[in-house]
Parts: sequence; structure tokens; C-alpha cells
Amino acid sequence: CDAPQCVCQPEAGDPNGSCGQATGLPPGLYEDFAICPAGDEDYYSFQLTAGQKLTVTIYFEHDDGDLELFIYNKSACSSYLKSSTSGTDNESIVFTAPASATYAMRVLEFSKLAENSYILEATIE
Repeated sequence: CDAPQCVCQPEAGDPNGSCGQATGLPPGLYEDFAICPAGDEDYYSFQLTAGQKLTVTIYFEHDDGDLELFIYNKSACSSYLKSSTSGTDNESIVFTAPASATYAMRVLEFSKLAENSYILEATIE
């Protein structure tokens, strides 16, 4: 979003700025999510059984802020299991759960200096 027009609004699941606060999210398409204010991070969680495939895509304009996407085992959020960190619009991860567990997804803006809105799409097979 472009300051000064950008005004941070609470979004579904707030507060969700840490792995411990990850908001449970069923599969679906979610609009109007944002990294706002600058430096914000969003965490969402998914319950997966061993062998289930989670596909997550965030849609955004890279020129407004470089968003990155990570998957963690929620019980060990210190190191990610998979990431998508391109320098272009949108990020996507296809992740197959190695074990039955709760997994966390993290969205952040790379520089921690910009705000950006995004659409999130998640499927579980």
C-alpha cells in the first residue's frame, strides 16, 4: 500500500505476529491481508497428517514490498522447513507433511521497512 493512504486495519486472526500466536486457518482464499505496519509479520497454522500436501500462495505487488513465505513445524519455529523468497510478484510453496503435526506459515516483508497487502490461497490434499 502507498503511504500516506495506507492505514493499518486489524485483519482476521490478529494478533498473529509470532509463531505462538499463529491463527488456525482452514483451506481457502483470503483477501485483504496485509503486512502493516512495516516490520509486521503474520503467522497462520494448519493441521496436517503425514503425507498431506499443503499448497500456499500469496499474491502481491513486489514493487510495493518484497513479501516472503516460510513453513515451520509449529513446535519448532526456530528453523523453517520450506521457503519461497523470490524477487518477483507472488510466492508459493508446495509442502508435504513428513509427520502429523501443526505447521505454521509465516509471511513477512523482506526489508522490514515497507507495508504491503496480499491475498492468501491455501489448499490441502
